[in-house]
Amino acid sequence: MQCCTWHSKREPWVETNPIGQVMLAERRDPTHEYYIAVLNDRASEGPVLVASSQGGMNIEEVAAKDPDAIITTPIDYAKGLSKEEALAVAGKLGFKGQSATEAADIFISLYRIFKDKDATQIEINPLAQTSDGHVLW
Repeated sequence: MQCCTWHSKREPWVETNPIGQVMLAERRDPTHEYYIAVLNDRASEGPVLVASSQGGMNIEEVAAKDPDAIITTPIDYAKGLSKEEALAVAGKLGFKGQSATEAADIFISLYRIFKDKDATQIEINPLAQTSDGHVLW
């Protein structure tokens, strides 16, 4: 598949460029945004799950203005984040029912990626809850 010629002051392309893939996604309207991260914490000398119901913004500003808005949960490196721990964090963020389960599964997956990739930090900002109650990342 070929793309038409595109001209921009920032990135002038003179030739057409081949398109390898096209991604289509259903439009989903978020009703609330959250911040989620797994990172290495110097204080606890291990990974922590950091969460806030104030997503979509600079988390450092949120922490400075309202430290209570940040939830920090230590994670046992070998055992990982348990379903119970993940559900507890989801509950603290205000998720209920199926949304809490979806959010908890995302937290657990985020830790797995963190560990598998030997990362120092991985975050989702924003994690969103849709009007139909689903959680998107």
